[in-house]
Amino acid sequence: MAKKKGGKQRPTSGGAAKGAKPSSGGAPPSKKAVELKSPTASAPDPGRVDQGAKAEPEKSDRKGSEPKANEPPAAAAFETLSSLKDPQPPRQRRPEGREWGKPFVSIEKWWTWLEVRILVGVILGLVFSMVLWVALQGMSSPVESESKAGVVFRGAVGAIAISVATWFVTGKLGLDRTKRTLAAIGGIAAGVLLAPSWRGTGVEYFGHVQNWLQEGSSFTMFGQLRGVSTRLTVVLAFIGASLGAASGKHINIDVALRFVKDKYKLPVFVLQTIATVAFCVAASWAFFEYIAITNFNAKPDMTASQKYEIVDDAVAKDLFLLRRQIGFDLSAAPHVIGGGKWDDEDRFTGRQWNEYLEETGYRDYFTDEQVDGLRSPEGSLDTFRYPLAIGPDGPPRNTLVRTMNLSFTVGFFLMALRFLLRLLLVLSGHQSMDAEAEYDPDADPKRHKEREAAAVEAAHEAGSKEIV
Repeated sequence: MAKKKGGKQRPTSGGAAKGAKPSSGGAPPSKKAVELKSPTASAPDPGRVDQGAKAEPEKSDRKGSEPKANEPPAAAAFETLSSLKDPQPPRQRRPEGREWGKPFVSIEKWWTWLEVRILVGVILGLVFSMVLWVALQGMSSPVESESKAGVVFRGAVGAIAISVATWFVTGKLGLDRTKRTLAAIGGIAAGVLLAPSWRGTGVEYFGHVQNWLQEGSSFTMFGQLRGVSTRLTVVLAFIGASLGAASGKHINIDVALRFVKDKYKLPVFVLQTIATVAFCVAASWAFFEYIAITNFNAKPDMTASQKYEIVDDAVAKDLFLLRRQIGFDLSAAPHVIGGGKWDDEDRFTGRQWNEYLEETGYRDYFTDEQVDGLRSPEGSLDTFRYPLAIGPDGPPRNTLVRTMNLSFTVGFFLMALRFLLRLLLVLSGHQSMDAEAEYDPDADPKRHKEREAAAVEAAHEAGSKEIV
């Protein structure tokens, strides 16, 4: 095509002139131009886009916004959130340690496994005994008494029962959450208002149950239901202390380990642990001597072996009486639950008691003179006899309190063994002196969830600012 002097060159059919803007059907822009437009753009897919089509930047994962050259603040938060949604990092592994310490690792794992399960059982027993005691006190409180415990407890029971029933019924009816909540609140008010109307219901029945548990059952040997709670609390404290000692998270004075040089930390730790073991052993023996003298009538001038023999013999007798009392409980439970009294006159007689003494092994634990003293006389064979496992010392009230006091002795001794076991694990390289070294925050699932929640909140805040 001819050119005019000083004029502009017209585009030919084969391409575009230099500096001219391409039409919608022209060749795609250069890679450099695309990169200047958006740093996040990706190359076109030749299998999906024709050679002459315009390359489009890759769409962002967020809806309603195209990627920009300068990445907004929300993008960093979303990247953090994406990284947190990856599988949780594995927990930090303990060092292998020396070969001779591996048996102690197995012992420590088995011991912890056992203590955790005992701990759960103790907690359940403690909660059960306390709830049962409160419930029986409230339900058996006489109507004529000045105490308001009966009305208060019935009001609480009625409020819980009616509100829960109302919540489920309204859910079955398809009501929304607001209406269900209002209905449940109304149920609570109804339960409180209706409490005086059934104040006298169950007083006699629950009074019989309470009387049996407090005066004629195995709980009597522990000091009734409140005594059971007290003894279980002591056991719970020692099990928790033992678990803390196993992981090095017990209460201790570690100022020496914090300020000494690294090469002196192990010797200081060894001396500190040995001193702790010695203290626990001394405390265990001190409690044993005190309990043996005050509770088991041992003489202060007796040798250690003599005191141990007296305590061992008395504990064996106490446990024997406990087994016998459990048998009485099993026979009394159906009668009491059915509405009867544990001490009804037709339940047990002197003749049955004498046969019971000869058939249940009393003579294996007590002397013939003691057993003969427990027998009912000939003139009282057909009269009523309390169905209790009575020993030579009398009725079984508080019989096992002295045995349960030995939990102080056993608890301190087991703690000494726990400290000694931890010392062996540290010396063998299977545990660290620092309890915090066993904890990796980055591997904690709870911390991982907290960081994920924080990232979600930061992403929402950053997105809101970007929209504004």
